[in-house]
Amino acid sequence: MYSIILAIILIAAFIWFNTSKKVKFAKRAPWLDKIVANRNKARTITTLLAVISLSAVVHLQGFGAGIFAWLLYVMGILSLVVLLFPYHYLKYKHVLLIFVLCLVLELTFTYMSSR
Repeated sequence: MYSIILAIILIAAFIWFNTSKKVKFAKRAPWLDKIVANRNKARTITTLLAVISLSAVVHLQGFGAGIFAWLLYVMGILSLVVLLFPYHYLKYKHVLLIFVLCLVLELTFTYMSSR
């Protein structure tokens, strides 16, 4: 569950970062250009994704701890997006591989702890 929540936050942060007018982008993927072309629509999508992830974290951890944890998750992921995206160190294949690995580990440990 946490892997999916963090992936949702990553997608929202990535789209939000790409809607910035201050950052100059050398090249972007065509699919990202389509999403970012309408800034209001892109920001609405990111806000919706953020609310979905916030509600999931609050459901899992409770109200106070959930909001605090969500803020920490968002700060960490935004820091990673701002730091790593301009250098193009991570491609979508790397991020997808990390996500699948984390999801498999999370599901494995959840299954093993429930036995």
